[in-house]
Amino acid sequence: MLANSILRIINIPITFLLFIPEIITTFFLGLLIAIPPIGLVYVLIMNLIWLPLYGLIFGISWLNKKVPFLGIPLSFIGIPIVTILNAFLQIMPNPEKQDKYNKATICMEFPFSMPSQLVGKLMEG
Repeated sequence: MLANSILRIINIPITFLLFIPEIITTFFLGLLIAIPPIGLVYVLIMNLIWLPLYGLIFGISWLNKKVPFLGIPLSFIGIPIVTILNAFLQIMPNPEKQDKYNKATICMEFPFSMPSQLVGKLMEG
């Protein structure tokens, strides 16, 4: 819970500072995404950037759930990663709004960001 509260406190000023750059990048990159070949390459590159960090967030969340006494050290690793991902999500436009909201929710729920379907299977094994 403490890591989640710290993330919320850190992300408020970052969100405020990135408001103007968000408008500019969303406008210009949004125009580029409208061109089909560029849009497909853009989505591919964004997913290649996001997926390894996504796996790292899930791994830290899983380890935090399995070994609770590692929560504080894992938070020192996870909080900077999630903060960078929040800034990344804010600045980069995403043609699929639901995808962007899902990613933002995963970041906001850290260190509890494991998908519920995986939690049951991983806790059994």
